[in-house]
Amino acid sequence: MLTASGGVSYSWDNGLGADSSHTVTPASTTTYTVTGTDANGCSNTATVTVTVNSTPTVSVAASPATICAGGSSTLTASGASTYNWNTGQNTSSISVTPTSTTTYTVTGTDGNGCSNTAEVTVTVNATPTVGATASPATICAGQSSTLTASGASTYSWSSGQNTSSISVTPTSTTTYAVTGTDANGCTNTASVTVAVHPLPTVVASATPNPVCEGGQTTVSASGASSYVWGQGLGGGQTHDVSPSSTTTYVVTGTDANGYSNTAEVTVTVQPAIHASIVGDTVLCYGESTTLIASGGTSYEWSGVGITDPSASQQVISPTASGVYTVTVVSGACSDVASVYVTVHPLPVVSAGDDTTIVLGSSVQLHASGGVSYTWYPPTGLSCTDCSDPVASPEVTTEYTVTVTDGNGCSATDGVLVRVELNCGEVFVPDAFSPNGDGNNDEFKVFGNCIKTINLKIYDRWGNKIFETSDVTESWKGDYKGKELNGGTYTYVYSGTLVTGESIQGKGVVVLIK
Repeated sequence: MLTASGGVSYSWDNGLGADSSHTVTPASTTTYTVTGTDANGCSNTATVTVTVNSTPTVSVAASPATICAGGSSTLTASGASTYNWNTGQNTSSISVTPTSTTTYTVTGTDGNGCSNTAEVTVTVNATPTVGATASPATICAGQSSTLTASGASTYSWSSGQNTSSISVTPTSTTTYAVTGTDANGCTNTASVTVAVHPLPTVVASATPNPVCEGGQTTVSASGASSYVWGQGLGGGQTHDVSPSSTTTYVVTGTDANGYSNTAEVTVTVQPAIHASIVGDTVLCYGESTTLIASGGTSYEWSGVGITDPSASQQVISPTASGVYTVTVVSGACSDVASVYVTVHPLPVVSAGDDTTIVLGSSVQLHASGGVSYTWYPPTGLSCTDCSDPVASPEVTTEYTVTVTDGNGCSATDGVLVRVELNCGEVFVPDAFSPNGDGNNDEFKVFGNCIKTINLKIYDRWGNKIFETSDVTESWKGDYKGKELNGGTYTYVYSGTLVTGESIQGKGVVVLIK
């Protein structure tokens, strides 16, 4: 609407005429000029521009444009700022689920408030009518049925197969589903059930099982009404059998409805075992022995002194002779072995009575009770492997003797030889004559109890001509292997007695020629 004011008459361009107001519908932006004249005949002009905005180009698309019944399509509008669908929704993109082919309209408005409309059609294809049948619909366990689908172009079964007709062998009553797809890509499902009559659950067993070679077992069947066995056993629920080797027995059981099933049981035949015992079976009293059983996997012992009857090895220390028995088991087989363990008594040993001697003297010991003897310690004994050694100890000594009898058994006894000291006085001669007549031929420090000694001899000029630390060694009146002339010589000695007492002395000795 264009309206002019300020004058009493008006003149518009664009062929609008002389009215003060005009309704215009320009196709594009247009400027209008009006000339106004007042009562005095004076005129003036004014202009006004009407801006014309173009309408938006609204478009709409459907994805997908063709659906199957029950499916959905997404409608998307573009070209405006806001949208209003004939479904009542007002977003640029909407989801629709038409039940039949439907045209949807959308009105789009731009930022200037200008609007335009667009429409899109969603075509709806009907789903196929899929059917499924089973032939036969009822089977026995182990049998097969043929399933057939119809009403579509392609098929997909829940069993994983994809042909219109398939064969199935269910073990129990099972429902199978099939999805059919037509030429338009629309799908539908159908299902069919195959009923399965179960076969009787036949069970075969053997008691005992396994069995040992030459043994007997009973095979039994259960789970049906009647039975027929293979291996020539014939009918009947149980049979006693003695297989010579591992054997599998097969039985067919039939129930009251005439349905049959089979079962089998394998009877394992184990080879016979041989029990044995090894170990020393002849002992001396107080000795131990290890008896070792073999031949199986488990053991059961009996006998005096058995502490762990189930162990294969037994360490025993019997005090008397006796029988030891072991039962050996391996699987179904067993065997028994026995040994007689002989226990010999120890010899009755005597080493004689304790005795006392004077240092330097001897005593004969007497042992008895066996066939061989061993004395200890060997110090001061004339022999260590005889029954009657001569003992000449320097100190009180307890001698033990181990006596072995004819059975190889040994025992010991001891005897105490006390040594008394009769030391007397230490004596050093003042003269000697080494002429070989057996009388006063040597010079030394004499005494019964001398343990250590150091003896030195000097001539009259002070030269040392002899020295010894051997209590048995004496000076023979020589120097470096040559006999010396008679005369006077000086000696010095020091040492200890067996009692621990110290001795020492010096003096002059005359060498007589």
